[in-house]
Amino acid sequence: MDSAEEAMWWYRALRNRIEATLRARPMPAGPWLDVGCGTGGLLRHLATAFPGQALHGLEYNPRAAQRAAAKSGAAVAAGDAAALPFPDSCFAAVTALDVLCHAAVDQPRALAEMRRVLQPGGLLVLNLPALRWLHSAHDRRVHNARRYTTREAQEMLAQAGFTPIQVGYWNSLLLPLMVAQRKLLARGEDAASDVAPFPPWLDALLFRATEAEAALAHRGMAFPAGGSVLAVAARTWPEAASPAPQRAPRMTFLSPTEPAPSVGLSIVVPVYRGADTVGHLVEALSALKPAGGIEIVLVNDGSPDNSGDVCRALAASATVPLTYVEHARNFGEHNAVMTGLRHVRGRYVITMDDDLQNPPEEVVRLYDHARLGGWDVVYTRYAEKKHAVWRNLGSRFANWVADQLMDKPKGLYLCSFRCMSALVAQEVARYSGPYPYVDGLIMQVTQRIDSIEVKHFARVQGRSNYTLRRLIRLWLNLATNFSLLPLRMAMFAGVGMGLLGMVGAVFTIIEALTKDTPSGWASMMTVMLLLAGVQFLILGVLGEYVGRAFLSANGKPQGVVREVVATRAARGEAIMHEAQPQQAPGA
Repeated sequence: MDSAEEAMWWYRALRNRIEATLRARPMPAGPWLDVGCGTGGLLRHLATAFPGQALHGLEYNPRAAQRAAAKSGAAVAAGDAAALPFPDSCFAAVTALDVLCHAAVDQPRALAEMRRVLQPGGLLVLNLPALRWLHSAHDRRVHNARRYTTREAQEMLAQAGFTPIQVGYWNSLLLPLMVAQRKLLARGEDAASDVAPFPPWLDALLFRATEAEAALAHRGMAFPAGGSVLAVAARTWPEAASPAPQRAPRMTFLSPTEPAPSVGLSIVVPVYRGADTVGHLVEALSALKPAGGIEIVLVNDGSPDNSGDVCRALAASATVPLTYVEHARNFGEHNAVMTGLRHVRGRYVITMDDDLQNPPEEVVRLYDHARLGGWDVVYTRYAEKKHAVWRNLGSRFANWVADQLMDKPKGLYLCSFRCMSALVAQEVARYSGPYPYVDGLIMQVTQRIDSIEVKHFARVQGRSNYTLRRLIRLWLNLATNFSLLPLRMAMFAGVGMGLLGMVGAVFTIIEALTKDTPSGWASMMTVMLLLAGVQFLILGVLGEYVGRAFLSANGKPQGVVREVVATRAARGEAIMHEAQPQQAPGA
């Protein structure tokens, strides 16, 4: 790693970017800190570029910290980014290159620590891997759990109390090569990281491409995508009050409004046509005693019955912390789950349906299996499913499709009754696109996944809310949001049809040379219809991708929250706050 960090084109380009950023931005006088300094490549570069500048480093690996100190001459400490061993307000600049994305780093705490040690007016410079869909075997090899868009980076910095100055993509000109390498050529589970020595001529060529891109950026060109995000922010000076949230939903607090501590387990329940069952479910869940306590989040996804009135009444009489969230219209089960994940406080989160087919008594067993086993996610599987035959077939087909398209453990049954850690829930909730597929997002975050067998009951009342149309929509979300396989299949179909056409042309020529009157009309129509069918199929696949990209770019909302009713153990008088509706991310 030391040699790669020293010589590889990407590290050299990144160090040049950081140097240019630090030269261009005013900051207070004082030492600089590099968090996650590795073996000291950036520290040595900065020591050469800025003679006399006091430099400090922090590295989790003690041996790497020793190497960094010896190589750069900087004062390097071994420690955790979430607990920096430095006093308050002691650094004029803090850099962290591909640190916050690491699976072992507590992102909120690390940002809070970086803000603490920065002087007012000091600079924070971050490099982050870009684009969630680009997650690949490389990320698993280097333990990257997160990838970011520029908007997500800006929101993350603002929430941590920083003022974003400049957030943009870089390594953009080489993005097509990165996609080809990581998503096509090295997409297997056992694929190695591409952080490795390159032939000298290729390394020089790639480095020159990054330098040309830097020159374009210096002239004001902003790139719409790239392999990395470079973010520059400042600790506000003077300290500014946190801005009031815009377009807040109408909220009802049924107790004092001081921040509530986190709980052990949060349960998210999407509610749709559940007026007859959700009360029984909440009653059964309220009687549970999981370690650390329990909270319930009900998300009414535009239900046409009186589910909203029932849920408000449950919030008013709740004996455990309960939050009711109402969507302005029906957005879909996975959209409702995403909204629920943004309102939880638990260290673990269970999602389940409102139809009582998942027995509440299995909740604690599922929670304990995840908590005590150290699993990020635990799915449930059923010895016998009590769904209709067509629904069972649809679920099996969806799981087969997921096996083919997604990076998931083979044979893992995907189920809406699942438990995930707060880390996974937070990362999944960051997705802002209008077509979420929760299981696909989970697979992009972690592979520390297990499953347990649970009971499955027949539906108590009513019928399944999953129609054939909804299942098809779910399959499309799975196929087009988390895989390029349909596009590859379309390409292979085109190649196959081309080969068949060549074979047909050869037979036609032979027939024309050996027979007086070649047979023609029937075979010609068959071939034309076959080719036209394949062409329209390919156009349909491309249209689906393009249409979804268009709707996402135009801000199609993932969900619009009309109302939130929050309670803490049903004590105190109700306090009403009126405001405007809130749009969920993606609006």
